[in-house]
Amino acid sequence: MSHSEAQAAREAIAQGHVDQALHHINNLTMIGGHDAEVQELQQRLWHYNNSINKRNLNLQFYAVGCAVLGYGLLSLESPAGWGLPMWGLLSLIGIPTMVGVFAGGSVTGNSKSARFWRSFTITAIAIAVYTLVGMLLSRSKMDSADKSLDIAIFLLVMIVHGIVAGVVSGFTGSLIRTKAGAN
Repeated sequence: MSHSEAQAAREAIAQGHVDQALHHINNLTMIGGHDAEVQELQQRLWHYNNSINKRNLNLQFYAVGCAVLGYGLLSLESPAGWGLPMWGLLSLIGIPTMVGVFAGGSVTGNSKSARFWRSFTITAIAIAVYTLVGMLLSRSKMDSADKSLDIAIFLLVMIVHGIVAGVVSGFTGSLIRTKAGAN
């Protein structure tokens, strides 16, 4: 019995099913499995979790880097210079999709909701900052006396861009399947 539990734990770790591996390790402990075997399995599981955590952190950095680099490159030319259709495709679909792939892949487990919100948040913040900086630069070049509505307009545009790009990114991120038992 202890051999089958140990084998099942090894297979669960190899397949990335952490909960199953823990279940089998606990069963092995309960039935009086060899301490050395239990420690070896716990260590394997710890190494597996550690590698997954490093991978997830790296993917989060890649997602943020992709957003910063993408919107940074997009800011080299005004939206009019890119052409409105091309700017719209890049800023609201292209960059958010790439960010969603990285950010969605950084969440292990079965939660599509967690993958959606991680992707949404990274993209929405990035495009909101990009939009704010772009509008501030454009506004500084205008000679209009009435600037009373600037804050409301800036917030509205930032929120709309953030929601649209965030939803695209979130949808993409929720479709990403990770190795650790994702559905």
